[in-house]
Amino acid sequence: EKVEIANHNRPGDAFSPFVKFMLQTFAATVGVTYELVSGNYYDAKYTAARISRNDMKKSIGVRRSRLVRQLCENVRREFMTWAVLTGKLNLPGYFANPAPYLKAVWVDPGMELLDPLREGRAENDAIANYTRSPQDVLISKGKDPETVLDEHQQWNQMLRDRNLPVPAASQKAMKTNPAAVAPGTGNGAGAT
Repeated sequence: EKVEIANHNRPGDAFSPFVKFMLQTFAATVGVTYELVSGNYYDAKYTAARISRNDMKKSIGVRRSRLVRQLCENVRREFMTWAVLTGKLNLPGYFANPAPYLKAVWVDPGMELLDPLREGRAENDAIANYTRSPQDVLISKGKDPETVLDEHQQWNQMLRDRNLPVPAASQKAMKTNPAAVAPGTGNGAGAT
């Protein structure tokens, strides 16, 4: 007797395209990018990745604003009321007019830039042309503007405490290439 093992040639040439199609369909259904679901950035081009990320950001933004409106704001309002009622917070006039005490900016985690040079230059131009505020740029990156300023102040104080010069970025270099500030003129990390 002779045993012959069947050879099915699986998964075959059609397997990879099939899996890619399924992951693309899943990604589109849940509103994220294929690259994020698959972890495959091999074929990603800058423009396509930027468009894909912008679409995903809009999709997440809608869900995020609904979450903030329907859950976070209500929880915060109840928490503030509890804190005032129990004496944990002393907020004069809270019950007559709680609006000033309930103002908040909800900051999401943000996203890193795909191309820091190109997108950083665009952000700098938008700030210079007053079409975007520095606060808006920082919030879009998931950072609290006051915390960023405090960190700059602390950094500069540490430099002064060690008798080191506080670097100032070259304005000429910043205009032509904000990512390539000449050595010795500062890298923008300590500039205020």
